[in-house]
Amino acid sequence: MASTLSRRTILRSMAVGSLGVSSTVLAACGDTKVVEVEKVVEKIVEVEKVVEKQVVVEVTNTKIVQLEAAPQLAPISLQISSDWTSGIRKKTFEFMKQEYEKLNPHVDVDLLFLGGGGGSTYVGYVGIVTNLMVAGSGPDVMAELWFKPEEYHIDLGPHLKSRDLDPDDFWWIPDYLQDKNGAIRALPFGTYTSAFIANLNLFDAAGADVPSKGYGYPELRETAKQLRDPDKDQWGLERGTGPGWYGWADIMGGEGAKWYDPEAESSTLQTATAPNGNSVDAFSDWWGLVYKDGVAPSPAEQAAVMSSPGNAAGPSAKFFATGLIGMSGMSTGHGGAWNARVGDRFAWSMMWSPVSSHSGRRGYTNDATNISAGAVAEKRGHGDQAVDLALFWHSPTMTDFIGNTMPNVPPRKSAWSSPAVTGFAPGYDIMPDMCAEAEKNGQFRETWMGGNNSHENWPAYWRAVRGKLEDRALKGGEDPAAMMAAADEAGTNALRSGS
Repeated sequence: MASTLSRRTILRSMAVGSLGVSSTVLAACGDTKVVEVEKVVEKIVEVEKVVEKQVVVEVTNTKIVQLEAAPQLAPISLQISSDWTSGIRKKTFEFMKQEYEKLNPHVDVDLLFLGGGGGSTYVGYVGIVTNLMVAGSGPDVMAELWFKPEEYHIDLGPHLKSRDLDPDDFWWIPDYLQDKNGAIRALPFGTYTSAFIANLNLFDAAGADVPSKGYGYPELRETAKQLRDPDKDQWGLERGTGPGWYGWADIMGGEGAKWYDPEAESSTLQTATAPNGNSVDAFSDWWGLVYKDGVAPSPAEQAAVMSSPGNAAGPSAKFFATGLIGMSGMSTGHGGAWNARVGDRFAWSMMWSPVSSHSGRRGYTNDATNISAGAVAEKRGHGDQAVDLALFWHSPTMTDFIGNTMPNVPPRKSAWSSPAVTGFAPGYDIMPDMCAEAEKNGQFRETWMGGNNSHENWPAYWRAVRGKLEDRALKGGEDPAAMMAAADEAGTNALRSGS
């Protein structure tokens, strides 16, 4: 009897033969051997299934690696400008560049440092960067610059929420951060206000206590006398001759005296608005610490201190850094600079400034400055990346670095009470209370200098007023009340004439 083999059976048999199983099954009859062949085929199929599983795993792994691979972004360069050209301030921007490039390997951050050739940000820096912006070649990110914000600064408002940045958490001056339509074109760069600084070594040597919060001019005078040692060219107090960090502008702030009225184009330094305030008498008190009370050195006596053998800091040092001054004014944002200037020659502490004998308030000159992204970055095709770099200034990475090194005080209020800030140096534990009081009672200089509502002739006003209050009164010793009147007259003329 002939046996009929189907094509399927033949193919199965060939498969068995190819695996070394006897091919005599092709000549055999009966179902039993066929079944055995089918069993072998079933085993082979099982092996193929295992192989298939291995292949699937390999393919799956390949896909996972491809999903995790970072996209290759085109390299770009972002330029950021600053007038922080030395010391811890320059190092702060170098740290910012380093950390930002770690997170964004495709970005090269180009640091443009421009020194204050005229001794100030406004004279030596702003003019240069403004000219670059107008020419279309300005930096992508700018620190401390405000010029035609609607035209030259990117609106940062839409970018804040995603980065957990709340304007209410910032030291805020609308005239220097928002355009006239309310759009946020910059964020604060730092928290700057005025305080006093004390040489703790001199206090210890004299057995004197650092005045506590609430002290006034009587205690200031007595403490300065206690610290005075003529034989060592040592003075208890440096009374500044400039506007801020603590100076005549702080005196005006304590009495509520506005610098000028932009609408009336009139200087108003003699007009105090605080209850019981008297800006003329308060300025006279400040002037009198040198020329009436004799508890602070005159310019000639300062020169003698600078040339004294006891000046361990050298003839070009800041006056307080000589180690021969018990108390002086300071900016809260200069802690890192004072560490560098003083080194380990003596211990220093921040302290409260004195309360006015008239208004009963402390005076503060405040400064926010700002950091912004230039509109030119949008034309270059990387506006969002420029915004990201500008806002990186407020990242936890930068806030921690700034708090620990103090090139300025972080502008976020939530950082004022951080251990980094309050523990930076002796006396910094008063920072949260002092900054809150300064924001409430102090005067932001941007209101009159470079802000949206400042008069276009403010630079001429500034020069005219300083000539009277500083050169003639505080440095030259001329009558303070007369110089206040002369300052208002000269300031008004400058606002109206531009010269």
